[in-house]
Amino acid sequence: MRFLSIVVLFLFFSSQAWSAGDAPVGWERIAQQHLANEKRRVFFENCFEGTNLDAIKQYLLDPNVDVNRDNGYEDGDTALLLAVRQQDDEHIGLFEAVFHLQALKIILSHPDIDVNKANAKGETALQKAAFMGYIEAVELLLDHTAIDVNRADNDARSALMMAVLGGNNEVVHLLLGRDDIDVNALDNKGDGVFTRAVISGELAMVTLLLADPRFKREELLTNSDREVLIGAARAGDAVMVEYLMNNFNVEINLLNQFGQTALLASSGFSFFDVDNRGGVVRRLLKHPDIDTGVKYDGKTALMHAQDSGYKDVIDALIQAGVTE
Repeated sequence: MRFLSIVVLFLFFSSQAWSAGDAPVGWERIAQQHLANEKRRVFFENCFEGTNLDAIKQYLLDPNVDVNRDNGYEDGDTALLLAVRQQDDEHIGLFEAVFHLQALKIILSHPDIDVNKANAKGETALQKAAFMGYIEAVELLLDHTAIDVNRADNDARSALMMAVLGGNNEVVHLLLGRDDIDVNALDNKGDGVFTRAVISGELAMVTLLLADPRFKREELLTNSDREVLIGAARAGDAVMVEYLMNNFNVEINLLNQFGQTALLASSGFSFFDVDNRGGVVRRLLKHPDIDTGVKYDGKTALMHAQDSGYKDVIDALIQAGVTE
């Protein structure tokens, strides 16, 4: 039976080879394809590991090589995306990081490189580097003439948005230096970089963003940004709450999709580990139009604070003259 199987396999491969009209050519094609696949695998591995720079160079000298081809895995990363790694990224040390930067330079120097090619998540090398705070890679990518600084991923997040999400002020500053950067773009949730910076509690980043004249300041805290005060209050960020109240015409009694105001969001039970609820409430109570009687689930802010046992919130409300 085993002998018969071997014969069948032999005849099958022979028929494939002879179908081209020349047996050696058929077998050569199979061997060449296998060799090409192996070279490609090693190439991607070298780009990811940041090793064997000479091999990366030699591979890319082949005119038949597609430098923009993805790795064939579910993530769909290209060589360029794989090379975007830096020190402290998955335990990479300083020495390895230097080689990754060199690999990145080699790949970017290829005449056919598509610097905006995205992976399966729609993520480009620039977005990845911006989120990581990989300033050297961001600078290299921005120097490429074909770079699209506003290219967004599958969630409509641009490199600027990713830099904000990563909390990388230096990258944000670098991106804002581009004349073609869209500072007012929104993601799929309708949030802009200002909203994300507020929610993350990055006051330095908020002020950095607002210093850019291209921001439509009159539109901030409107539409999707209207709820940033509620988000800051829920997170217990008293400094951000005060900043927003001092610098914007906030809608102090605005209801979010759950029917909560900023006061209610800071007074009731939350999964956030918040230590400064009382400080937030005291700042909110400074607003002349604050309505302490708004109810959520049939209860006022004082009632929710009492149910949750938030003594600092209860004290703040009572000291302000709230009785129910």
